[in-house]
Amino acid sequence: MSRAVTAPLPSPRPLDVASADVVSSPVLITAFVRGAVLAMALAVSVWALGVLPAGLEAWVAYGCGAALLATGLALVLHGRFLDRRALASLRGDPRLMAGRLQGLMAAALMLKLATVTIGVLVLRSQGVKFQEVAAFAVAFAAASLVCQVTAAGTLVRAMSRAARPAAATRSTGASQTSIDRPTAGPS
Repeated sequence: MSRAVTAPLPSPRPLDVASADVVSSPVLITAFVRGAVLAMALAVSVWALGVLPAGLEAWVAYGCGAALLATGLALVLHGRFLDRRALASLRGDPRLMAGRLQGLMAAALMLKLATVTIGVLVLRSQGVKFQEVAAFAVAFAAASLVCQVTAAGTLVRAMSRAARPAAATRSTGASQTSIDRPTAGPS
């Protein structure tokens, strides 16, 4: 009996970074607005369903506001590292670009963790009750997660749109081939 061994796929094609603005200000603003709208819709739905205890509305709003501030700062960071000049240093290598994106998402997470930590420490130093600090922190976490997922999705869509035209203009590479080789052992 023989087993089909497939040759490795060719490496991903380089992205044509010079021909398109991969991540521009409108894309980042769109990511921020989408995240803000979804986070506010989540907060309003929690309030409308009556899940939120009375008197904590302001603390939830503070948490959502702090998350949106941290998200805005993270998107500015994304814009600085994903502009055309910064991407030119990657020479269009998709693996390097993926690493850059992972690093940016990690940096955004660290920025958000620092923001919530500072917020909680400031609230505790002002003598704010635990229940109110918890409402702030939970609202921050929920809004931050929604904004992080929205930003990641928006960036991936923008980058994949930029990659499609560049890939369409190039010729197709080698296709995957099968080679029959005998296998050792029982059949």
